[in-house]
Amino acid sequence: MKRMYWMGIATALLGAAVVLPAQEKALTMGHLPAAVQAAVKAELAKGATLRGLSTEVENGRREYEAELTVKGARRDIAMDAAGTILETEDQVTLASLPTAARAALQRQGKVLSVESVTEHGRFTAFEAVVRKTNGKRTEVRVDRNGNSVADNG
Repeated sequence: MKRMYWMGIATALLGAAVVLPAQEKALTMGHLPAAVQAAVKAELAKGATLRGLSTEVENGRREYEAELTVKGARRDIAMDAAGTILETEDQVTLASLPTAARAALQRQGKVLSVESVTEHGRFTAFEAVVRKTNGKRTEVRVDRNGNSVADNG
């Protein structure tokens, strides 16, 4: 009986471990791989201000994120250990979006913030934080034509 009890607990814990989201861990510059440090320093040399650094495992691979401010706007850059930029999220204004994308986001609720997302240097989506009519916040991703785009992260 005790054995079945402990097997049940172990199974429940293992199941919980599988569905838990990735956990970001804050880092300092000295804890980054050299190539990532070089990529971050290159952004700082262009006039960016560093807001924070973190790491997490996403889709089974370790990624490093630099949170920056560029000309007053947020820019988040995700890199691999080689310093290759995998994804960039740039804060943009709702008014700057194509009409179809802006309308699609506004149909979802009150748009609180918008980012333009690029992966491997190519535009992927506009990602918005939206407050629904029930007060809950959610992320919504659309392409330039207002079509829903899945989040691959």
